[in-house]
Amino acid sequence: MSIHISGCVKKSGEFTIASTCTLREAVELAGGIIDRSPFIPTGIITIKTKDIDKEVKTRKTVNFKKSPSVLDDEVINDNELLIIQADGDKLLK
Repeated sequence: MSIHISGCVKKSGEFTIASTCTLREAVELAGGIIDRSPFIPTGIITIKTKDIDKEVKTRKTVNFKKSPSVLDDEVINDNELLIIQADGDKLLK
């Protein structure tokens, strides 16, 4: 099983998972959330999945800064895409 992670993480790309995993485990697999200078992570993670027609659709958008428990509660499935978003308006100084 595999997932793809991109955005404000140490290592972006395709990752192999043994079975479903939590959002926290997926982020840790990618080396954790980091500041991608000059952008600051917003705390928003978008989870996308492919439907039957192979179209990529947003399954869920979560904010771990407002609700940290979502990292352990949300289950990530095979072939999902995680986007750890950055805020272009809030630049590092």
